[in-house]
Order: sequence, then C-alpha cells, then structure tokens
Amino acid sequence: MILPYRTMKISCGHHSGFKSDIIGRKILNIHFIIEEVIMEHAVWTLAEDVRKDTLGILESIPEDLWDVVPEGFNNSVRWNAGHILMDQYLWFYHKIEDEMPLQGIEAFFAYGTSPKSWDAMQQPPSREEILAFLKEQIPFLKETFQYRLDEPLLAESESGIKTIGDVISRTLYHEGLHAGALIAMRRHILEGQQLHT
Repeated sequence: MILPYRTMKISCGHHSGFKSDIIGRKILNIHFIIEEVIMEHAVWTLAEDVRKDTLGILESIPEDLWDVVPEGFNNSVRWNAGHILMDQYLWFYHKIEDEMPLQGIEAFFAYGTSPKSWDAMQQPPSREEILAFLKEQIPFLKETFQYRLDEPLLAESESGIKTIGDVISRTLYHEGLHAGALIAMRRHILEGQQLHT
C-alpha cells in the first residue's frame, strides 16, 4: 500500500526533515504516476470492449440488410456503423492540429445526413470496409493518443469537452447509443423478415 505524502510524513515523524520530505514527495509522485497508468489502461480497455461489442452486433447483421431503413427509424445499419466510425475520428481530431483520417466520410455519415440523401454517383464504404476501419480504429487512436488524455483541445467544445480524455468519454457514450439503436434495428428487421416468410 502506498501512503499519501501527508500520512507518510506523520508516520515517519522521528525521521522528519528535508530528506523525509523528499522521500515523501517521491512516493507521492510514484503514487500519482501509478494512478495515471491504471486510469489510462482502464480507458483504452473500455474503448476496446465497447468496440468489440459494437462489432459483434454489426457482424451479426447480414450484408443484405445493411441498407434497410426499418419503419420508425431514420437511418440504416450502414449509416449507423459509418456514423460511429466518423464520429470517433471527428471528435478525436476536433480542435487539434492533426488531420483526420478517412477524409470525405462526413458526406455520408455526419449528423443530419441520411441514406436517402446519398448521391447515386457516390457509393458509401462497403460493409467490409466499414468493419475493417472499425476494427483498426481503436488501436490506431490508442497509438496516436495514448498518454495524451490530459492534453487540452485547442478550444473547448460547445458541450464542455476540454481534453482528449473528455473526447474518449463522449465518443464511448455516443457509440453505446448507436449500438443500442443497432440492436433495436436488428430485432425489428429480423422480426419483419420472419413475418414475411
């Protein structure tokens, strides 16, 4: 057990003085470093787990159903999958100086878009492409942003997001919402198929 600096100083009263202060500070610094490493690991593990669940949902939906927009829904499975992909990149690269990978996917998957508005001349990414990009995304983001969770964005977002760590929290929440929508869509589509057979 690592004792906080104040506790260390009190419990080492007979060794008080400059040397024990330095030792106490070093122990405290080590304690904070360990906490940061554990938190960093937990955040990226959570991101990997959420993505694994999302991929499981997407892979369970046959390709011929990816462009169905079920009654009561605004978008298709393909749109939701692409939107998760695009949103993660957009937020990670929002208000920092790095260039976002996969330029141009916003035309298909940005907030406010819909499969109904896609230009017939432009094809959205295929199921295989989207799944491959989603599989590669978290390892890529981890490699790019690991140990940068406290790094501030160039400007705070309108919703109060200030750091890269805040971005992770927001995008995981968002992915969870769309994963829930995908589960509902899958159930609705598959139940509809059973009714028609």
